[in-house]
Amino acid sequence: MGRPIKKGSTDQSTVIRILDSTTFLPENAVEHNTAGIDLWWRREQETKTSITEAALAALDSAHSDGGIELIGDGYYRLDLPDAAVAAGSGENSVQIGGTITGMIVIGNEHALVDYDPYDSVRAGLTALPNANADAGGGLPISDDGGLDMDSILEKMLAYMQLLARSDAAIETDNATELTAINADGGSGAGDFSSQTDAEEAIKDALDSGVDLTHIQGTAINETSAGRIAGNFNTFWDNADAATAKTVDDVGAASGGGSSLVLGAGDVGDFKKDGVVHFFWNTIDRSGAAVAPSTAGTLRVYKDDGTGEVTAPTGITDTRAFDGVTGLQECKIDLSASSFYAKEKNYSAILVGAVIDTKTVNVKVGSFSIENRWANVHFHYGGK
Repeated sequence: MGRPIKKGSTDQSTVIRILDSTTFLPENAVEHNTAGIDLWWRREQETKTSITEAALAALDSAHSDGGIELIGDGYYRLDLPDAAVAAGSGENSVQIGGTITGMIVIGNEHALVDYDPYDSVRAGLTALPNANADAGGGLPISDDGGLDMDSILEKMLAYMQLLARSDAAIETDNATELTAINADGGSGAGDFSSQTDAEEAIKDALDSGVDLTHIQGTAINETSAGRIAGNFNTFWDNADAATAKTVDDVGAASGGGSSLVLGAGDVGDFKKDGVVHFFWNTIDRSGAAVAPSTAGTLRVYKDDGTGEVTAPTGITDTRAFDGVTGLQECKIDLSASSFYAKEKNYSAILVGAVIDTKTVNVKVGSFSIENRWANVHFHYGGK
């Protein structure tokens, strides 16, 4: 199954593979006018539509309907006509296939979706804010969990009402309420202190110190170690007032953060001397796509051993694939080294990358070679 495509998109391409029908080896010399070539596309529950094949000058040439060009190892780029992915009947998926004299065409199929899978902010869903979460105009988030916007609003409004009243009115009319929200519990009926009691009211009314600065999406950097933490210690219990930090991570030596690498997970079991192919992504701590400032190196480890194969030995490491920031492609040729053996498990590890100022060593994908088989038979072409 190929990548999802948004309905109504234009200038979309797919990837097909072509093998020799006798040897089953990759065919790398197919052109738009190769004998017997007849490629087609078909929408779900509809009939096939022939594709008029055309030549492409190079693999990175501009889109041309029906254009076909070799990628390598029997894989070909095929440019689809816009009608193949247009909105309309049979719109759940589009299937691509075909025939060539003396060859087998391994086609592809793409799900056709209403959202935009390449919109990194809101996936083309216009009911959502067009801004990153936790940014201006975006959805609010809770770093620590338990975010209750209604409760926060209620308590902030209660405190604003207290601020709007005179000291005498609070002392006379609100003694019981003031006692309840004061941490020391002893000044509600007595003299009101505009500093001490107000600070206690904020601390108690916001249930153990919700960070209002973080809710607004603002990070304030200290100019001197402990200065912000020292001021905010009046409001929250800050156990680490000496370490330079932002308000976002008051109470801890360092702030939290989301994963900076989204790996492909386990991509399956492969035939010996085959090709492993997968994508992985890099994001910053807000979830936005970002390119590593230091690329790092891809290594492949076998089982739990420390021996490794390192790019570029048989490993094609393509960053910003197709010009898309944060989208990385990994292709591993299993025939490139005797390191790749049957009945073994392998892990692709990114080492020494720097993403959003953080050094990252992380697994981006895993696979095995003929190591999960039970009554499995290969089928070449057809159904």
